[in-house]
Amino acid sequence: MTAYTQTIQIAAPPAKVFRAYVEKINQWWPWQGKEFRFSFAPEGVEPSEIHFEPKLGGRYYERFADGSEFDIGRVTRYEPPHKFAFTWTGRDWPEGESLFELTFEEAKHGTLLTLIHSGFEIFGDDAAEMVQGYDTGSKEILGAFINWLEAN
Repeated sequence: MTAYTQTIQIAAPPAKVFRAYVEKINQWWPWQGKEFRFSFAPEGVEPSEIHFEPKLGGRYYERFADGSEFDIGRVTRYEPPHKFAFTWTGRDWPEGESLFELTFEEAKHGTLLTLIHSGFEIFGDDAAEMVQGYDTGSKEILGAFINWLEAN
């Protein structure tokens, strides 16, 4: 199984980190200029919002300025404040989806957040290249999350 794993220490309790990640994603998701740095908006359509519906089976979706939406995935595990998982699929991906699994563990100085992104097998021979791309993107996304969390 091809997967990407990242673990970071955050100086805040698990409940705060969990709530911020799940309920405040629209506030911390990376922006570049007037748009999301990572967006599923079709060409020529401006991104507007990104959200999780915080419940098992809830949507993970992006809404665009024209009112249309793209369902990125679904919440597959919702166990506040310790476990959260959701599927992820791109607009132009092959058939299938990947899976993000996050754990929020109490640590000596706050929370140990572990993210595992799996399911890259849907990309066949390009799986390793996709994992490398997500390494770069994930570090930027989690960096934006930590910066926002520290400021709020």
